[in-house]
Amino acid sequence: ISWKLWNLFVRHQRIMRSKKNIARYILLGRELFNPFLMNCCSAIRNYVSQHCFHIALHAGMDVRDFKDYHTRVLQGMRLFLDNNYGTLSSLFAELVEQVSDEDRTHLAADRLAAYVEETPKFSWRMLKELQAAQHQELARKTKRVNDDLVMLWKTMKLVDYMVLETGVEVVLRDLSQAARIFQTEKAFLFRVQLLFDEQGVVVFEPSCQALKDTILGAIGAVCTIMNDAKMLTRDEMFQECFVVAAVNPEDVVNNGPTLQDMLHAVPLFHSLLQQITGAIDESYTHASSYAQSFYQFDPILHFIT
Repeated sequence: ISWKLWNLFVRHQRIMRSKKNIARYILLGRELFNPFLMNCCSAIRNYVSQHCFHIALHAGMDVRDFKDYHTRVLQGMRLFLDNNYGTLSSLFAELVEQVSDEDRTHLAADRLAAYVEETPKFSWRMLKELQAAQHQELARKTKRVNDDLVMLWKTMKLVDYMVLETGVEVVLRDLSQAARIFQTEKAFLFRVQLLFDEQGVVVFEPSCQALKDTILGAIGAVCTIMNDAKMLTRDEMFQECFVVAAVNPEDVVNNGPTLQDMLHAVPLFHSLLQQITGAIDESYTHASSYAQSFYQFDPILHFIT
């Protein structure tokens, strides 16, 4: 054997050992998990097509109309989340079935007998070696299956995290668009009534704080619906995956991140909220200053009426 061939053989062995080591810890390196995760990514990307918070330019909506509209948006979003979870649940159920397949842990029963029949001079030593090799192969495959079974609960955590991460992306995208609209001049987003009290102080209905509470409440409702959506780790149908791995499912669910936690960890989220509430404050301040200039005509108004 030439040195070149030997060097190629050694390199090939190293590569194969590296692949096995990677497959032990990385889901994408496992033959059954890779297609599942690719399909999950495709299903989760459908979230991007949804809008969770929408403000239209020149809509001139009453606060009540906005609440009704946003309620319908949330209902459609809840329906989409349920339908999309059905896809993820079916994909994971198929993965569980593949990983749990008992045929993966067994060798062909007639392999050893066929080899004995095809070999005229078959010694006792060769038989013992083949039996030992068979047991080693069976042990290797069994260990691989057990590792895959333990990986199932980690896969559930990963998919749930991917869903939440995509939810964060959707919320930040819609809030960014809303912040730009709120900061647009003469956007005419809401109808606000203007009144003067007896002291000549401008009074708005709804007030500035009431409108901000409505907007922030709508954003909070979006986060609640996304966070309370169905998850693999909460699905009773897959609780057996935790039992196999000797993991307490309550610890996984209670200690896992929420959408609110992930959003509050992003500085952009706080910046967008400040931009939106700041634009509302500024609009009310300008409107109040402009309206106050008309109070000088109040005596004329009283004289006419």
